[in-house]
Amino acid sequence: VSSVQGETNHDNDNPPHCPLVEPFPTIFWVTHPRFKALISKIELQNRGSQYEKRLQTDPTALELMKEAHQAYGNERFSMITPEDHELIASRRWDAALDASRGVAGIRNPAAIKCLHAHAAHYWSGCTMNIVGQWVAKEVLSLLQEQQCEPPTPLSLSDADKGDEPTT
Repeated sequence: VSSVQGETNHDNDNPPHCPLVEPFPTIFWVTHPRFKALISKIELQNRGSQYEKRLQTDPTALELMKEAHQAYGNERFSMITPEDHELIASRRWDAALDASRGVAGIRNPAAIKCLHAHAAHYWSGCTMNIVGQWVAKEVLSLLQEQQCEPPTPLSLSDADKGDEPTT
């Protein structure tokens, strides 16, 4: 639920010798170096904005993303221990970590914050994450262009093997 960021914090809640602890809503990560690099390349091509426009014009895709964000938020929330709930309440982080926050902690299901987070969520088995599916298809396409075989096993649904996204 939290991440350590930096060596010191000079606020009143943490003594100066304690690391800064703050909420971090991501629970799935892309760790394969090639996949991380390819998704970064896709992000640099402004695909996140293009996917946002696609969500805004495709009601089926948007509904899938609403479901994916809710599933992500519910899964993250279910992982929080009673002790973590106490800390969250004492730090007033409730809004940042409640079940309504989706992939990468996002509030608006029509917005896209991080393509890496969507791909990781999709590859974790959440096939309703349509943005993750779109990213996975692009990663596979880039691997094919580079004449590389995808690492095995690569979790892809049958829908990813076709030429067109499911929506």
